Amino acid sequence: MTNARGNAARLGTGSRRHVSSAFRFSSALAVIFMAIAPALAENGASASAVERMSTPGHEANELARRIGKWNVVNTIWPTPGAQPIVMTGLVAERTMIGPFMQEVMRPAPGSKSRTSSG
Repeated sequence: MTNARGNAARLGTGSRRHVSSAFRFSSALAVIFMAIAPALAENGASASAVERMSTPGHEANELARRIGKWNVVNTIWPTPGAQPIVMTGLVAERTMIGPFMQEVMRPAPGSKSRTSSG
């Protein structure tokens, strides 16, 4: 039904069905959530996701064997087939941050961090 201006005189049943469907859907989601909430609740025995992901595993233990200061010779090939650039006089300091290794490379004390080609 339309009025003299061509606008709908009242809301059609389609709009009411839409609101009703949305309400039923959200109600169903609420019921499902209430049913599974006890399974999702922490019971104190399980660790949080952050704690589980931050716990060092086998890989982190292997990386931890490589911590400390290391003398480094760094070799770089700028393009395929190019002569390598070799940098000596470097020290790598490796530390563990949680389950991750951080490596900081610097010139060794007293060195001039020489480079040579070939």
